[in-house]
Amino acid sequence: MKEERYGKSGRLLKTLEVGDVRRIGGRWIQTRALVRDVLKEGNGTEFVIESIDFDAPMPEALFSKASLRK
Repeated sequence: MKEERYGKSGRLLKTLEVGDVRRIGGRWIQTRALVRDVLKEGNGTEFVIESIDFDAPMPEALFSKASLRK
């Protein structure tokens, strides 16, 4: 899958390519993606999920308004 992001001028700015999707724990998860900055050739960011825990405990305070503003 590929997504292209354009500026208001219509010029291509960035591309997002999903390279790998796997079924983990009964859910389809994107495990690899690459974002490329078209304007700066050679620049990009690769996201790789090597492991995931869907049931990790999270404290309620993490979702307070004050915490979410950070």
